[in-house]
Amino acid sequence: MTLEKICAVAEFSPSGTQAFKISGKDVVVFMVDGTYHAIDRRCSHMGGDLSKGKLDGNTIKCPIHGAVFNIETGELVKQVGKMAGLVKKASNIKAYPVEVTNDELFIDI
Repeated sequence: MTLEKICAVAEFSPSGTQAFKISGKDVVVFMVDGTYHAIDRRCSHMGGDLSKGKLDGNTIKCPIHGAVFNIETGELVKQVGKMAGLVKKASNIKAYPVEVTNDELFIDI
């Protein structure tokens, strides 16, 4: 893995959620209670944009079919609904470590 600069802490979105393309990967970074977490941006079910999902504590809900993921681990917490999951089930996604150094955010890709 490689440590890549995301942005300066002061440039991070005030909403606490921001999407980035780093080393060819689409990731979404969340800031919850002063801690940064990064996961794959796309839901493993049908590619929903998790940066547009509903954040609830340490989980994010996909805005398309409702799969829920832990933003700290990428673990699938709740599967998609029965009808949406007929073709393909959601699975865990990748989580990436985030570091703050000299007021800048770095992700370990």
